[in-house]
Amino acid sequence: MEQNNTAVACNIAVSGILANSANSLKATLTLSGTSYGGCNIAVTSPLTGGGTETASLVSAFNLSETPAQGITGVSPAFGTQGETLNVNINAVSTNFQQGVTMRTSATALK
Repeated sequence: MEQNNTAVACNIAVSGILANSANSLKATLTLSGTSYGGCNIAVTSPLTGGGTETASLVSAFNLSETPAQGITGVSPAFGTQGETLNVNINAVSTNFQQGVTMRTSATALK
């Protein structure tokens, strides 16, 4: 697992990588430095028949000076047109309660 964003010096040390399943892993990230912004993550795994495969996500992890009110994750984060999904939304420094409203916005690719 590596961070590879040339725009931000992420200074993230990765250790304790544990593959939970073919599609899930856990890792310990040690954050240092003084740069803030989005860090790309790439995970390279050996294949049974030889060679490797790499999965990556641009700005997968964000470094901030202090946590502000914000959404930190949506799971699942991917869907297909026509699906109806139940998602979990996690945030920091918020006070979610019954009656909350939500909106989405995007620029669709065609």
